[in-house]
Amino acid sequence: MVIAMIPFTLLAQTVGWELAPTDYASIVRFGPNLYQVKQKGKIGLIHSDGTEVVPVKATSIGGFHENLALVTVDESKESHRILGVLNTKGIYTPFAQSYYTLNGQEFYSDGVLSVMDGNGKKGYIDEVGNVVCGFDKKYELIKPFTEGYAAVWDGSNSFNLINKNGRPYPLTLPEDMVGRTISYVYNPIGGKVLFFDDFGKCYKYSLTEKRCEKLDIKKANPPLPTDYLFRPKMVLENIDEQVLSAAPFTKLPAGKIGISPTKENGKFGFSEIGKPILPCQLDSATVFEDDLSIVSLGGKWGILKYYSQQQDFSLSTPQAYIDFDGGSIVSCQFELQVPSAWNGKQMNVTLNDKDTKDIVSHTNDAGLYTFQLKPEHSIKKSYDVTVASEGLLLWTGEVSYTLKKKAVGLEISSLVLDHNVTDPNYRVPGSFTIYNPNENEVTADISFTHSSLIREIGGYPKSVTLKSGERRRVEFFIETTNRRGDWKHTIGVSSSKGGATSLTMEVKTL
Repeated sequence: MVIAMIPFTLLAQTVGWELAPTDYASIVRFGPNLYQVKQKGKIGLIHSDGTEVVPVKATSIGGFHENLALVTVDESKESHRILGVLNTKGIYTPFAQSYYTLNGQEFYSDGVLSVMDGNGKKGYIDEVGNVVCGFDKKYELIKPFTEGYAAVWDGSNSFNLINKNGRPYPLTLPEDMVGRTISYVYNPIGGKVLFFDDFGKCYKYSLTEKRCEKLDIKKANPPLPTDYLFRPKMVLENIDEQVLSAAPFTKLPAGKIGISPTKENGKFGFSEIGKPILPCQLDSATVFEDDLSIVSLGGKWGILKYYSQQQDFSLSTPQAYIDFDGGSIVSCQFELQVPSAWNGKQMNVTLNDKDTKDIVSHTNDAGLYTFQLKPEHSIKKSYDVTVASEGLLLWTGEVSYTLKKKAVGLEISSLVLDHNVTDPNYRVPGSFTIYNPNENEVTADISFTHSSLIREIGGYPKSVTLKSGERRRVEFFIETTNRRGDWKHTIGVSSSKGGATSLTMEVKTL
């Protein structure tokens, strides 16, 4: 039988809002302290506390290459405008000018990005959106930079290799290939450049030795769409279809995995080693990662933070046993201890009578909660206590009180005497009523007092035992002196367990 809840001395765990429920349509972890949010068909990035990193205006945030990721918005099926660049430290740089991605080249390489401007001209920009080179010529095709160079085509019959100043590198054919032109160039790999002439002959050029040699490989129409940047090194020896069609993007690292949600009656909550941390109430919840969980509640999305080494929610009662006087109002109190993560926050505490399920009105003074009862008899009362804050049901507990009605004296009343003496021994019969108002059986001794004209009082039990609520009529007699006439007699009766009454009346002695 629970009498009171004693505060736990062991440290425990709790959760609280890192980001209170928002109007975002969804929240997804993107990386350490970075969360992708969606609203009205657009996406952006926020920190876990809701601070905006990337405005919710994008349609895509790419993978990372060279520690940079493109943030773009689709203006049409073919046109993807670059809003800015995000680095792996979570720093976002918006672009002042409008640039557009090139198909298959949505990544930084060699520190620069190949793009197209609003006028359709192609060129290269750095990680803050400043022009590196290009845009001054009408390039039909440009490729990402590798090892300081990029292959470009201006629409004529010749490819060029340019540096980051936009100057062409003088690739030369062997002397016996006079009259031939360079029709296709691969980007440098390992200081070597592969290219084809207009007859489909393949050559390897060493940038360090500035020497060109012919390879016994013929490929009249190299597949442009599959040659962007990355190819196995063996291509240097044998140009084949073994090429990579896109940059090997990476994602930000995963965080430290914590506890997983539990499910009950279709709702989610958290517990650890069987001990509830948050009662099941969430519509959805993810595993804690870096002590943060993405949850939905009531159609809104938010982020919960896990707090370890916290004092648990607990209740204590300054007075679990309460003695009361019958018919009086009793004040019951309990103290609520909360984890430090919730200190200073408004706690919504609800008290329900376990028997009637009624809500009990109470007051709160600095964590000391008080409510009042008017019990009729001794009783044990238990109450369910729920604690909520910021839209979360945080904890449920129970508090109990044993109410003991105080013992009171017996009640003696209706003392009467026959006013005439009819007994030859001068005895006058009388009686009184004795009542036990207590909840327990009471045994009491009976005693009388009397005036001097009364010789003795007898005929009554020396003690009586009364059950709870029992009322009994007790008879007795008084024996007077034998003097004839009308005399006033005074008697009093009392019990050892309280209660007394007296009577003075004239008795006619015959």
